Amino acid sequence: AWENCTLIYSCKQKLVLSILLITLFAMSGLARLQRVVEQARATFNISNHSNNHLFVQNLEKLKEAMKALSPEDLNISPAIADKEWVYQAGPDFYKANAACMDIGQCKEFSIAIFLLKAGCGLPLHDHPGMHGCMKVLFGEIEITSYSTDFDESKAIKTYNSWRGPLVYPCELLSSRWYTAADDPITLKPGVGNIHAIQSKSNVPVAFLDILAPPYDPDSGRDCTYYYKCNVGSEDGNGKTNIVHLRPGSSPPGFLCIPQVYPGPKVNV
Repeated sequence: AWENCTLIYSCKQKLVLSILLITLFAMSGLARLQRVVEQARATFNISNHSNNHLFVQNLEKLKEAMKALSPEDLNISPAIADKEWVYQAGPDFYKANAACMDIGQCKEFSIAIFLLKAGCGLPLHDHPGMHGCMKVLFGEIEITSYSTDFDESKAIKTYNSWRGPLVYPCELLSSRWYTAADDPITLKPGVGNIHAIQSKSNVPVAFLDILAPPYDPDSGRDCTYYYKCNVGSEDGNGKTNIVHLRPGSSPPGFLCIPQVYPGPKVNV
C-alpha cells in the first residue's frame, strides 16, 4: 500500500511539474510578444518621429525583440498550413493560399501573422506612407522590393483605360530569400515600399508583420496592387534597374483570408 501511495504521489509530482513547465513556457512566450508590442509602441509613437536618431534606435530595439520570438511563442507550426483556408461569397466557396491572423491593432501600428502555403505568395502591393517590419517565423520566402516616390511628373501617361492612366518608374531595391535565421526586414514610406513575397515550392511560410500606421482606406492608406509593364528598363537618369509598374486591383484568384490567432493575448 505504501509503495502504491508513493507511486501515486510521484505521478502527481510529475503532472504538477509538467503543468508548471508548460505554464512557464507559455508565460515566457507572452512576455516576449508583449516586449515586441511595447517596443513597437515606443518606436512608432508619433511624438518620437521628429527625433530621427531616437526613431532609428527604437527601430533596432524592435528588430531585436522580434528576433527573439519563435513559432512556439505564438502557438503556431508548419502544420497549421495543412488545413484548408476557405472563403465563402454567397453560395460559392473559394480556397485561399494565404491567410492572416490579427494579433492586435492601435492607431500607431498593427501586428499580425501572415501564412502562405508552399509555392504561394503575396502579389506586388504597397504600403502608402507606412513603415513596416517583418520577421520570418518558419519557412523561406523571397522578397522582391521596389522603391518609388510616385512623382507624377516622372510617370508615363497611358491612355488605355484598362491599364490605368499612369505607369510609375520604380527602382528594384532588392530580391533575395529570407529564413527564420535572418534579421527582420524593414520598409519605409519611400524605400522598399512596394514588394512581392513568395514562398518556396515545398515549404509553407509564416511571418510576423508590423505596419505603422495600419492600413486605413478612410485615411488614404488602402492597399494597392501593381503589375509590371514592358515600357523600357531605364529612367531619365540612365538607371538600368528600373521596372515600370501600373496600379490595379487585386489579381484574379488571389485570396488572403482571416484566421483565428491561437497564441497568447497581448494588450496593443
